[in-house]
Amino acid sequence: MAGKTDKVEVARGTQEWVDRLSEQEMPALATTVRRLRKLACQDDASVGELVKVILKDPALTSNVIRIANSVHYNVSNTKTSTISRAIIIVGFEAIRSICITVKVIEALLGDTPNERLMNLVAQSFHAAMQAKTLAKKLGGEEQEDVFIAALLYHLGEAAFWCYGGDTVKMVDAKLRIPGASKRAVVEEVLGTGFDQVSVGLAKSWRLGDTLIKVLEDPRQDYPPVRAVILGQAMAEAAKKGWDSVPAKKIMKRMAKYSGIELKDMQQQVLECADRTAKMSKVWGAGKIRHLIPSTEKMKQELASGEVLDMVADAVNDSEFIQANSELQLSILRELSALMYAKVDVNLVFNMVLEGIHRGVGLDRALLALKSADGKALVGKYVLGEYCETFGDRFNFSFANDHVFSYSMKNLEPIWFGSSASGPIKHLYTAELKAVLGTNDFFCGPIIVKNRAVGIFYGDYQQSNRSLNEEQFASFRHFVQQASMSLSMHGQK
Repeated sequence: MAGKTDKVEVARGTQEWVDRLSEQEMPALATTVRRLRKLACQDDASVGELVKVILKDPALTSNVIRIANSVHYNVSNTKTSTISRAIIIVGFEAIRSICITVKVIEALLGDTPNERLMNLVAQSFHAAMQAKTLAKKLGGEEQEDVFIAALLYHLGEAAFWCYGGDTVKMVDAKLRIPGASKRAVVEEVLGTGFDQVSVGLAKSWRLGDTLIKVLEDPRQDYPPVRAVILGQAMAEAAKKGWDSVPAKKIMKRMAKYSGIELKDMQQQVLECADRTAKMSKVWGAGKIRHLIPSTEKMKQELASGEVLDMVADAVNDSEFIQANSELQLSILRELSALMYAKVDVNLVFNMVLEGIHRGVGLDRALLALKSADGKALVGKYVLGEYCETFGDRFNFSFANDHVFSYSMKNLEPIWFGSSASGPIKHLYTAELKAVLGTNDFFCGPIIVKNRAVGIFYGDYQQSNRSLNEEQFASFRHFVQQASMSLSMHGQK
């Protein structure tokens, strides 16, 4: 499906897209969700209002009763045929959560969804189920908030693929070009990113604090937020295979979060995936069932005892990216050769990022450049697992001093976290802490004609390993090579 609106002008910027999706394309959904979120479970009047909201929609009424009677929600097997009774049996928060989920699925999968939308909805539904299961140690209200936050984490992108009109064709065509960067393409065409649209919709539709916290600061140490992020990561990693390294890493993190054995978490994750596939039809989303990763092969291996050894391997540092000195030298030689050739500067940037990520062996490698008006430092490209949103959130104003502005002003690379960084500890601001999620990182200015135009950044945030002097020396070498290459190109 290319979209539900024909020949529309391309909206530009976050607010234009939020307004268009809320007021022109999805007004009924926006209104219903706002009304549902406004209801408070402690208020008897709200229970009556919830019943009224549901009964006004015959399709929603039948869906809610069917889901409330399912094994997933009705563990006591006490069947009901009324909404009032369903609220008593299942709970106010659960019924409200069911209503929001049903309406969102109905809005997104109602006609003939395109492939990108189908995959995104399947991943979101799987993530919501994994996150909710992971959050069972939290209270009932928080658990349902986690489910909704995980389900709607990609709301901006899903709404775009469904209701973006002719712009969908434009973005889809650009993304099919080999080597295309999804983030760069979306920002070029829409004038904003999918995450920013999601934040805008979450605030406009009053989708709750948990979702807004996850979108604005996913690295914060807040149990509901961590559950949502882990659920998202698990659903994404599962697409690469349950026995893949990314999946094993996430299972390890989930086990640590829950405080249970790794083998028990693996069993929980696989059972949840099976429930997700079964529940998709109950939720009215049967068309995405085949997109939930199958667990059959893994369950057979688990029964034979093979999987436990593989999962145990996930705890080893060897599973994380490692330094590769030969690759470093190879990339540096290529960069040196390109200094005298006519090439796109983006090729230089990407090669340096690969050198930092794959050669130096850092978890995350990022390039940030000055904004067009020179007032901010904005993330442009990032390499590393599960760090797409990191590039979106890497945006720091020069109005206030911070580590990166200091590095650019003084034209010097910095290893923040080393003993030498003591005098500038005050420049590690709360904003940097919220976005970076680590106080041990490298940054180095990209210098052209004695002026810094941006920085390269690298860290071990995901694996929580310690950086060392040898890595810092290699990092500096790549940053210097980038500056030399750009200076040479500027002279041609």
